[in-house]
Amino acid sequence: MPRISVELPISKSIAIREMAITVLEYSEIRDNSSTNPSQNEGITHIHTGTGIESSEQLFLQKFPVDWIADQPRDCRVMHSACLQWLQRTEAELVLDFIDAGTPFRFFTAIACLSPFPTRLSGNSSLVQRPIAPLVEVLRTCGAKISYLDTEGFPPLIVQGPLSQIPDTLTIDSSLSSQFASALALLFHRISPSTELHWEGPPTSRSYYQLTQTLLQRKSQSSSSQAADAQSSTTHPTPPASIPTAPNIIPRDWSASAFFYAWVANQENLEVFFPDLRQDGLQGDEAMPQLFSSLGVSTYFQDGGTLIKKSTIPNGVLTLNFSNHLDAVPAVVVALLLQERSATVVGIRNLQWKESNRLEALQQICQEIGASLIPVDVSEDRWVLNCQHVRWPDSLSLTTRHDHRLAMAFSILSTKIPHLTLDDTACVEKSFPSFWQQFNFHQKP
Repeated sequence: MPRISVELPISKSIAIREMAITVLEYSEIRDNSSTNPSQNEGITHIHTGTGIESSEQLFLQKFPVDWIADQPRDCRVMHSACLQWLQRTEAELVLDFIDAGTPFRFFTAIACLSPFPTRLSGNSSLVQRPIAPLVEVLRTCGAKISYLDTEGFPPLIVQGPLSQIPDTLTIDSSLSSQFASALALLFHRISPSTELHWEGPPTSRSYYQLTQTLLQRKSQSSSSQAADAQSSTTHPTPPASIPTAPNIIPRDWSASAFFYAWVANQENLEVFFPDLRQDGLQGDEAMPQLFSSLGVSTYFQDGGTLIKKSTIPNGVLTLNFSNHLDAVPAVVVALLLQERSATVVGIRNLQWKESNRLEALQQICQEIGASLIPVDVSEDRWVLNCQHVRWPDSLSLTTRHDHRLAMAFSILSTKIPHLTLDDTACVEKSFPSFWQQFNFHQKP
């Protein structure tokens, strides 16, 4: 049986959160009582075992420039924003996040630490992504936030500091769990005792749990370092080296979805993902369970993870994507290729992603004679009907400049010989080497 090896990118969800935690750690908490913001102006310097180093230097030790250059675009955008933040000396800082929604939302919270205004902007895709629930909570804490165009959407001007630190906060995360994650990151730094509560139906809660797990690890590490320092007052020892990103950021499970979808529709093919492991951090570690229903078996081995085609189970198929929205495009395409109908739950918020993915998937279904329609709006329950699928010889599709749509639609080439996508460069956002690897292995 042919076996191919696919190098997956790093998890951008983890990388961006690790950078947010680090930039918050190295950010100065401004004195709310100061009447002269210029007194706080300048780069923060931190005392270490080897002398005084700038926060920028420490950040680059953990996230080196030569490492970030090869990473997904969202990670590069976050890295650039963090450096600009740590270097800021002027009254106003302007940050352009292009289409990077997670860094934008996290920096909406981070910017509340500064008494100077921070202008947060992005491209035409980003300005369609909602931000109002997060903004409203930060305003109640004293942040000055102004919308520069459409109410409730980017771009923004954010100015701190926060003047009211509550004991509890309630956030409506029905549109995105990133609102809760942004608050968790900020208040872990300025007020760890503040309790955070959710309002509305849970959406992608696994990503919030990821944020909390990383924060807990940071707290445990800090406590351990403090204990070591206290016990070494007589005979000081050099501090442990800073763990660097290449050693702490795992491979991305969500990126594996497209190769799972491919294998689900190939005979006698095995794909090996080097260094892909389950460690309980990523919500999309559920990929083996999702695709087992589509006839893909997963084997955890030394050095990585192996997947291969197996028997497709019989029976009615119901899939819940409430915690795995990023997997939806790949799974829907795999089901279309198998001409297999299914009930899918928890996909309503696809409309608020980099593009309206829900609408895009409905359109591709219509193109080939399938349908994706709601049957219970209150329960966010939909039916994918593949009974009348027909495969054209050629088809041109718009990716809406959406990386996950582009990668998912590419798998349709197994049934559509002449498939054309209008934008292939958008995969830089999460999987820069996708086309090199997929096109190389497409005909094993």
